[in-house]
Amino acid sequence: MTELANFTLQRLWEDGELVLFRGKRDADLARALVLTPALEQPAPETIARLQHAYSFAGKLDPSWAAQPLELVHHEGQLALLMEDPGGEPLERLLGRPMESSRFLRIAIGIAVALGSRMPAALTTETSSPATSSSTQRPATPG
Repeated sequence: MTELANFTLQRLWEDGELVLFRGKRDADLARALVLTPALEQPAPETIARLQHAYSFAGKLDPSWAAQPLELVHHEGQLALLMEDPGGEPLERLLGRPMESSRFLRIAIGIAVALGSRMPAALTTETSSPATSSSTQRPATPG
């Protein structure tokens, strides 16, 4: 089991239910994303949401999804450890002007991910600006 005490965590996003951190392991600077409940006493639905996300381990295309790696315990709570593909939550980019070409790259990437390549169980439950990220990688038709 991965020990998150060896990671330096930077908060990327919070929605009141979950918190997303970018973690960097102190020993080798390996990066990972960590998704944890926001509350000390999370609702059973929050824990179920983390477990559901983990159930997609090995089933998602890494070109558009952060791969779930393992469920771990962090500060007495269940947390989901995921690969960190880089980028930043799309929610951070909203509400301010954006260059047209960057907007189109992001929009195309989201459209591709929400298309036939994404399992239907993920589309309605987890798709939002907060759970989408923007990277500088070009979108690839799929």
